Amino acid sequence: MIKTLLVDDEPWTLEVIKQFGRWEEFGMEIIGEADNGRKAMEIIRCHQPQLVITDMHMPGVDGVQLLQYLDEHCGGTKVIVISGYDDFVYTRQAIRSKVHEYLLKPIDPQELNTALGKCREEIAARLEWQTPGVLDRETVAAIDAAAKRMAALLTEGEREALRGAFEELYRKFLDHEHSRALIHRVYHELWKQWEETIVLHGLEIREPNRRWDPASADWRTTVDALRELYEQAFDKLQEERKYRNKINLRDVRQYIEQNYAEPLALESIARRFFVSKEYLSRAFKQETGWNVTDYILKLRMERAMSLLAEDSLPIKAVAGLVGYEDVAYFYRLFKKQFGVTPGEIRKSGAVVQVNKVQ
Repeated sequence: MIKTLLVDDEPWTLEVIKQFGRWEEFGMEIIGEADNGRKAMEIIRCHQPQLVITDMHMPGVDGVQLLQYLDEHCGGTKVIVISGYDDFVYTRQAIRSKVHEYLLKPIDPQELNTALGKCREEIAARLEWQTPGVLDRETVAAIDAAAKRMAALLTEGEREALRGAFEELYRKFLDHEHSRALIHRVYHELWKQWEETIVLHGLEIREPNRRWDPASADWRTTVDALRELYEQAFDKLQEERKYRNKINLRDVRQYIEQNYAEPLALESIARRFFVSKEYLSRAFKQETGWNVTDYILKLRMERAMSLLAEDSLPIKAVAGLVGYEDVAYFYRLFKKQFGVTPGEIRKSGAVVQVNKVQ
């Protein structure tokens, strides 16, 4: 069984992960839970999990510090980050730490299980690679160099050179086409470089319909599946570069300020302005200093505090006017933002000063 550790300071998130994950199907066993990075480190030292699923924003030792710890002490551990933050700082740390998947809350069961399935495949492949004598150092170095070259060609926009590199890869290792270790290593390294490239460039790409099965895939199928991934990323990158300069972030900001009471989300805003959510998140942060999600929250809380000054307006109505139908959820967000509940503000008659969004 693949030993799995869950790390999140929100009990309901842990329950959702446990409920929706297809643990038995993937041969995984949850060996522990932690609500902060320090506790997670203690469990890691004692039980050495092969997979860690962690939040990034936690009290005390947060997800960034936990990822750094895993880098230093557990290089072979797979990591899935599940976070409510679209902060690209967190995403960059995830990339540097070779995180397998970065999922935003609320958790989508299909995305979670897709990530779990990928981890299972990579962990199984790693066990095979670690068998003495499976691949010599020269072969491993050649595979790693080929993967890095293809990622560079993808970034540089060299389509024909990229296609040629795939054919060269196919011919180079044709004599080893029946080696399971070779197939696993090639797929893993090229997948890793592909994934890092699309995240670094803020691309949003759906995986191809073709499923790659590590147990049955042959050499030709593996190379073709990887080529399809890289071709799709190439097209998307060219498209992003074409339209990237056309987005006006002032228009985005104005749209949010006019519609913050509506059910806004990073993904829906990105669709409206024809860019990926990753690019919008990064560009908006660079331009304004705010994450899109935090910016929306700040606007809503500013307005809520102003409305609470109107004694005649019920708190439920205040919540609705700033975009929250769930009053209990509004209470939690307000308390987290200001340290007091809307009811306490209303009762005291005081208004907490809000740092206005600039």
